[in-house]
Amino acid sequence: MASATTTPRLALHGITKQFGDHKVLKGVDLTVAPGEFIAIVGRSGCGKSTLLRIISQLDSPTSGTVEIDGQQVKAADTPVKFLFQEPRLLPWKRIWENVALFASDHSRAAALESLALVGLADRADEFPGILSGGQKQRVALARALASDPKILLLDEPLGALDALTRMEMQALIERLWAEKGITALLVTHDVGEAVYLADRVILIEEGEITMDQPIELARPRERDQSFAYYEQKILDRVVHHKEKPQPDQYTI
Repeated sequence: MASATTTPRLALHGITKQFGDHKVLKGVDLTVAPGEFIAIVGRSGCGKSTLLRIISQLDSPTSGTVEIDGQQVKAADTPVKFLFQEPRLLPWKRIWENVALFASDHSRAAALESLALVGLADRADEFPGILSGGQKQRVALARALASDPKILLLDEPLGALDALTRMEMQALIERLWAEKGITALLVTHDVGEAVYLADRVILIEEGEITMDQPIELARPRERDQSFAYYEQKILDRVVHHKEKPQPDQYTI
């Protein structure tokens, strides 16, 4: 966790997003330290993915500002990369060519280096169509990391994977996050996944942050009684979202 004097990697100030008469986000404030891993959970339609799109400049807020390293973000060339649920690989390009698209010099060497991080350097000359779903997401992760982003946004990237592959990808994401010191924000419907990966779990309800729960567990995390405590605490808040939370349940 960063000290009070450290400039936040990411700061959101009063982010509001409105579609017609419907407010999807209602004045969201959030500060994320360099190297911190944040998970965002909440019911469908609460504004989780919209928030990531605003951070990445794929969408603009109705009001409010996004700051990276203390500077307001306006341009599209932000030091942010996105990992979606769908790998979005170009089927007519070889695997290394897909990864090289995001590398700073677009070189094969840079692509191979990034593919080595996810264990797929030996598949570089193949086409994406022959890969499994998990392997395609590994390539998409390698592509996102090829430009050494300051912030990695993950929007349900493991949602379509089987349980075993999902757990393997969780471990891979955690390892690469730790090795590269990236700031990461993950949107997920899986509270267990959020507890496993995140330093803090943010709950969004009806466009507002209503819970900001630090996860004070050592890494790598074991799915033990302490893990279950955090998982149940967050699930209880989601299920009983109409109830007034107790003061020790979260901080805003």
